[in-house]
Amino acid sequence: MPSDDPTTAQLGDATVVLVNAEPVLTTSTKVATDVDGGPLLPGDTVRYVITVANSGTGSASDVSVTDDVDARLTIVNVENGGTSAGNTIVWDKNGDPALAAVARSTSTTVAFTAKVSASVTNGAVIANQASIRTRDLAGPTLTD
Repeated sequence: MPSDDPTTAQLGDATVVLVNAEPVLTTSTKVATDVDGGPLLPGDTVRYVITVANSGTGSASDVSVTDDVDARLTIVNVENGGTSAGNTIVWDKNGDPALAAVARSTSTTVAFTAKVSASVTNGAVIANQASIRTRDLAGPTLTD
């Protein structure tokens, strides 16, 4: 007896199922911490940690993270195999094998430290947001 898909009017057609195996990177985060533990002052060093978190149903493959760092910060150290050119840092699977595939329900982190310019004035806000890309999603996902 042939199969029949109950969701269509046609008799004798095959039953169809849809597989949903897509990564979701919107739960990725970025945290900044003053290295000396006090309030952030001009000349201090701040460490940024970006957590690439996949809360989706599929793996995120060939992940890259790009961070355009504010000009009032000077990059001191890039961790996890990232590379910097000017004030842009890029992490990918070539420098950090963990970015080759971030499986569902897992995460990986990348980090860098930067020095706050001595000329930054009291109350200045330095915003920083990274962009995460994977070949499995159409566009970038921004960190918080």
